[in-house]
Amino acid sequence: MQPPKGAARRTSPTNIGMALVSALGAMELKLAPETEAMALIERMLSTVERLPKWRGHLYNWYDTGTCAPLQPAYVSTVDSGNLCAGLICLSHGLKAHGRPDLAERAGTLAADMELGALYDEKRRLFRIGIDPASETVSPGHYDLMASEARLTSYLACARGEVPLRHWQALSRARLSLDGWRGLASWSGSMFEYLMPELFLPLVNGSMLWETGRFCLYAQRRRGAQTDAPWGNSESAFFSLDAGMDYRYKAHGTGTLALRRDMDGELVVAPYASFLALCVHPKAAVKNLRRLKRMGIYGQYGFYEALDMTPGRTGKKGEPVACFMSHHLGMSLCAAANCLAGGVMRRYFMAEPSCAAFKPLLAERVPLGGAVLRRSRSPVTRPPESRQERPVFTWEGQGADPAAPAWLPLSNGVYSLLVCDDGRCMARTAGLLMYRPEGLSLSVNGVPLGPSRRAAVFCPWRYEAGAVTFTTRQGG
Repeated sequence: MQPPKGAARRTSPTNIGMALVSALGAMELKLAPETEAMALIERMLSTVERLPKWRGHLYNWYDTGTCAPLQPAYVSTVDSGNLCAGLICLSHGLKAHGRPDLAERAGTLAADMELGALYDEKRRLFRIGIDPASETVSPGHYDLMASEARLTSYLACARGEVPLRHWQALSRARLSLDGWRGLASWSGSMFEYLMPELFLPLVNGSMLWETGRFCLYAQRRRGAQTDAPWGNSESAFFSLDAGMDYRYKAHGTGTLALRRDMDGELVVAPYASFLALCVHPKAAVKNLRRLKRMGIYGQYGFYEALDMTPGRTGKKGEPVACFMSHHLGMSLCAAANCLAGGVMRRYFMAEPSCAAFKPLLAERVPLGGAVLRRSRSPVTRPPESRQERPVFTWEGQGADPAAPAWLPLSNGVYSLLVCDDGRCMARTAGLLMYRPEGLSLSVNGVPLGPSRRAAVFCPWRYEAGAVTFTTRQGG
């Protein structure tokens, strides 16, 4: 079942944004001559400048033959954010290649997009989108941190178009699986978790870094359980609509999703493996090689997907033999990041406003805290957790040097150990913030030194009842 439809005569803001950064990525990887890539970028920018817009936003679909918006015209929050990020990345990439005029055009298009026009001040969240003709806003909102809209949220906060409290309003609900924890998403798709990281850096040890690893673990686990390749994301699947086009929907992994019944279908999208390059390159490449051996490859690269849903396809699955331009664009962008030192992220973060808000991406995993659902499977801790709990040793004088009375206090983020003579130790985010004079402290027998203030990384997390403090006199 390969629909003889040919090329779809329509395009979207995400398609355009991915096409622009793909041309840049092909140039960075030496896949295309610079003159050819630059000529293509110039033609695309000229076309985008002519397209009808609403407050700087492109409409969600255009007829590629007439450049007219497809009706009913609609502005999508996620699509606009994707295009805006792509234009910012392109602008700094063009500067790096000595093309200031083209860079200015790309930057102007990005600056003209009023992201705040899609923001709901009362809910402190972004709307799904808006119908400009009737000024009807979609009733739904993007309220999860683990969402493809995270890129739009970051951009809008960085540019000052929405208050910072919007970022704080995004849900950080967490799930647990086999000792791993991470943020919950709506459908459990790789797109929700890792698409924004085409442009946003993953800060080692941050909540989003841990969540990316959690997502990859859950998806690889499902692949192992079903004896299939892994990588579930938004994609077409092996079913045709009345127009003889492949149907399209979000596919995900149930253990990651708030939405129910996400494991009822098994559709593997190769571009999901490309997105995972930023988390585990070796595993992603291995999975892509497996998909290629299974025949999920054609003239323009990997096919859209492999549908292995029981009852809809055979045991070996059926290839969804089409190519989605935005998924191929994401794949090339992810490959460029992997092979060229995060080049797309570097260009994006070269924008001063984006760089200034990088601390938002370094938010740590909340210490302790509840999870929405715990797995009943036997706990297998990730490698980083397989370490002995540190034992703290105190030496010095107090109210009772042999057995001082102490009380641990914590709100899950900031922790204090208070002794009965008034001295205390404070720590947060893995850092020992301060300790009193006259007390020496060691972790697993290793002295921390005599300084009053020590910025020492302590590789443990506070969990009630899990940290042991012991005391002793003398040396």
